[in-house]
This record gives sequence, C-alpha cells and structure tokens, in this order.
Amino acid sequence: MKRLYSLAWAFAIPACLLAQATGVSIETVMVHDGSIDTSLDGYTTYRIYADVSAEFDFVSSVFGDATNPLMLGCDGSIYQSATSTNPAVDYNYGNAVNAAFFPVFPTTQYDSWLTIGTDDATQGVNVQSTDATMAPALALFNAGEGFVINNPFGATWFTVYPCAGAPDLAACAGTNPAFGGADNKV
Repeated sequence: MKRLYSLAWAFAIPACLLAQATGVSIETVMVHDGSIDTSLDGYTTYRIYADVSAEFDFVSSVFGDATNPLMLGCDGSIYQSATSTNPAVDYNYGNAVNAAFFPVFPTTQYDSWLTIGTDDATQGVNVQSTDATMAPALALFNAGEGFVINNPFGATWFTVYPCAGAPDLAACAGTNPAFGGADNKV
C-alpha cells in the first residue's frame, strides 16, 4: 500500500519536549482515488501527531541520533509531488506551505513534509532545523524512501517556545499549534 504523509511528523522516537508525551496517533485524512490527479491514485494521506497529556504542553523539537534513531517509513513509497522540484512549492516543513499555490499545483497540498503543529505559513510557527545534519534524511524523504536519522551527530527540527514572558499562557498557547490544545495533539 502506498502512503502519503501530509504532515509527516514522526514522534515514536525520542524528542525534546516541554510536555508529557503519551504516544503517537495517526489519522487518515484522505484515501486517494485518482480524481484529483492520477499520480495520487492508491495513496492515502495521513497526519501523524504527538499525543501530549495537557493542552498547554509544548513540543519544542524532534531529534534523532545514533543512540536514539528517528525513523519514518511505510510499506510503499512516501508521496512527493512531481511539482515539488519547483522551489516555490517544495515543502520540507509545514511553515513553508503556501496554500495560494494549490490551485495551480493541486497535488502539492498532498506533498509530504515535516512539522511541529503548523500546516501552513500563516500559523506563526517557525519550524527550523539543523540543516547540514538534516540534509541526508531529507534527501531520502524527498525521494519517497522514508526518513532516517541515525548518525552520531544527530539532527533535529524545532521551534522556539513562544510564550516566554507572556502574561497569559492560555492566550499565548491558544494561538500556537505547537501546544497540545483541546485535543492534546501536536
């Protein structure tokens, strides 16, 4: 079975959190029948979430190294849009997604990418990474082959805690999808 990870966020492996991680959940977003584009036929879009224990839990980073490998894979290929060779619609992280391109490049809304909470550029989460050490894993991921960080140097994608000094944690957390929210999922 082919797999498509719209929000390919793997958490089954160690990550640095300001949260109590309770597990990982995977939700089916869409089973593709080729009606949007024949290149999607047979794929399924999933969202992978870190389950946390409380709405104010904040996920700060996802990390892997040789001691604590980080892996994302499936029994088929991971979908990467054929148009993702265009830098304007080549999304490695959720905060780069620009929905304005979807009408012109409709398959890019089903492209696979990594995130911490955000699924587009408008949500105020700046996902960053250790670019040099992420490059080998991203190359495999963008080729549809999975995602593995298992080297001695490690690699991470992360976001900075946004509520330092904020007088109202609930108000700050309510506007940032890197917090658990009402469903305790990031």
